[in-house]
Amino acid sequence: HEYWKKRMANPELRQRHTNEVKRWASSQRDRAIRIVSKDETPKCENCGCPSIEILEINHKNGGGYKEGYSKFYHAIVIGERQTSDLNILCRVCNALHYVEISHPEVQGRFTVLFHEKPVIEEGTTFSMTFNVPKDA
Repeated sequence: HEYWKKRMANPELRQRHTNEVKRWASSQRDRAIRIVSKDETPKCENCGCPSIEILEINHKNGGGYKEGYSKFYHAIVIGERQTSDLNILCRVCNALHYVEISHPEVQGRFTVLFHEKPVIEEGTTFSMTFNVPKDA
């Protein structure tokens, strides 16, 4: 206890600890996404977006907010949390999933399309297009 008090009193050590925790949490998140997707290169199950930075673990039946996130990723990684009720969606498709669960009258009226566009410089840019029917 005294060790941590001294460590956290030192701004440099506190910042190093914060950075270590963030790195660990990020690695747990990425590992959990790979476990749920059953793939080393996960993609959004709806639109195919491959950018792990914007991929999220979705609760297929909704209610993810009830579970909380403090131990969620770790529980998946160590096998304490089953994954059959989960899937991988990008942030946009996950938001759409929430809207469709909350407002069933709009279900099936929106489509998310993922387009991969080559860039002149190294890397890839990604864009998403929403097609909304005119009678919406």
